[in-house]
Amino acid sequence: MRRLQRLLRDYPRGPVIDAARAAEAYGLFDLDRLERMVLRGISRDFFPPGTDEGQDDE
Repeated sequence: MRRLQRLLRDYPRGPVIDAARAAEAYGLFDLDRLERMVLRGISRDFFPPGTDEGQDDE
């Protein structure tokens, strides 16, 4: 329960709820997997496509 509360505290509520609903539909209860689903859902908010990942600043 504490881990679930931490997910709700650390990540935006909407993506956590969406991931929890999707996990419930498949009968998944692994919180590591739930957290990965949340991170996939918010990844574009923090790392927009077209950024130069891995490029040197030279």
